Amino acid sequence: MKVGLRFIFVLITDILLHKSCASNNIVSCFSDDPWYDKYIRISPDLVLHWSVSDYLLFGSLRYEGIGWLSIGFSMDGSMIGSNAIVGHPDLAFEGKPSVSKFNLDSKLINGVVHMTPDEQTLINSTVYQDTNSTVLTFTKILNEENGDIPISNSGKNIFLWAIGKSNTMGHHKASGSFDIDLANCNNDESLKEPILAAADGMSASSGYNKKAMLAHGLVGAMAWSFIAPVSIATASFRRSIPIKAWIFMHVMGNLSCYVLTLFSFVIAVVETSKNSQVSHFSRAHHITGLVIVILVTFQIMLGTARPPAQKEKNLKAIGQKENKEVETSCTSRAFWYTLHSTTGVVLLLLSMFQTFSGLSLFSEQFGERSILPFYWVLVIVYIFFYLIIRTSISIILIKR
Repeated sequence: MKVGLRFIFVLITDILLHKSCASNNIVSCFSDDPWYDKYIRISPDLVLHWSVSDYLLFGSLRYEGIGWLSIGFSMDGSMIGSNAIVGHPDLAFEGKPSVSKFNLDSKLINGVVHMTPDEQTLINSTVYQDTNSTVLTFTKILNEENGDIPISNSGKNIFLWAIGKSNTMGHHKASGSFDIDLANCNNDESLKEPILAAADGMSASSGYNKKAMLAHGLVGAMAWSFIAPVSIATASFRRSIPIKAWIFMHVMGNLSCYVLTLFSFVIAVVETSKNSQVSHFSRAHHITGLVIVILVTFQIMLGTARPPAQKEKNLKAIGQKENKEVETSCTSRAFWYTLHSTTGVVLLLLSMFQTFSGLSLFSEQFGERSILPFYWVLVIVYIFFYLIIRTSISIILIKR
């Protein structure tokens, strides 16, 4: 009971001090809102107004657009391990609790975990929305007893922010982080440039350029989800395709896949070189990419070393002595074919893992909705039609 009365006393005192500071204009600050002392422009359409006391942070996050809003608190600028306040406008329209605290356990949507009722310690927090804007207001205890990230009323703090694509809670439209001293009136012009950089195609927590990584993935997908399967299919169905046509399609497919693979690999290496937070070949996706480049280079070289088929036909009409040479030639041809086809299958399997890990990383780093279910559907459809066509051709050849 004494603890509860003391908290109520502290709260009333803080609110009175907050109003007093705002009305008497004790501190000369940027904010033109009488309820808040200071503000910072996070992006062209997102502004944070705030005031701070010894125990509480009074905040108003204002977005010139429609979507859910979030302000977070971090120890190192990373999303993982941080806390966040999230405002859901749709819940406000339904008269339900619309502002809550979350633990950010991972960058996936299911890693944003709603805190327990005992940990929901926000005071008088609301989210408001009209036809053009969304406003999240909150009052938060600076140093929680439940293990939340502590907030200093003076000195450096690391804040996170995110804007939703819509009112429905899901992957964000834009996000970033910034350093802030709540006690001082920072020059918002000096903070605007790094914040905008984080919002414009950069993930503040990953350090990767989203557009570059998207190009890397699309080029790799074109090579291994389309061109490589078609190239392999032409070789697999070569008996039902005119020889000049299938060998041309197979060779051109392999060369195109090789060029696109190198292009995708170079994009990834260059982008990683710019990212101080990630080292080269530090993850399975990076290492697999290098292995694929090495193997596909070997595969192209192996294709140019194919033993000639015409020589074997000529040797078959010669006597016993030459039959040994025929056997040797056939063995060489068979070994080459086995090595070439096995390498192709290994590359295709590695590309499936690479696509899986790449899509997972992209979703993790940028918070985008994963298209892995769609990809696996395509894989199953491809395998199904391949087996149907292969079986049909085998039956037709047997009947002949």
